[in-house]
Amino acid sequence: MKTIGKDEELTSFSTQQMEYLREELRRRISQTELETLDDILKLSQDDPVTFDRFWIQPLSQEGLSFEEIIAQIVESCLWPN
Repeated sequence: MKTIGKDEELTSFSTQQMEYLREELRRRISQTELETLDDILKLSQDDPVTFDRFWIQPLSQEGLSFEEIIAQIVESCLWPN
């Protein structure tokens, strides 16, 4: 790794370091997605009526397919804002 610029604030990573960073980000995102899916499944099993009323029905009324509904739920849990 070498520093770039006079202020030595910017850092340049080697190709190998960038690949490691990419792999680590992919691994963490996948792990987060799995944990989120577990949370969603737990909620849907603990209180299926409320889950359906607040998650499934509103999206279904907008004309989304089941696959699109699930994708929207997962996305909203992963990136809430």
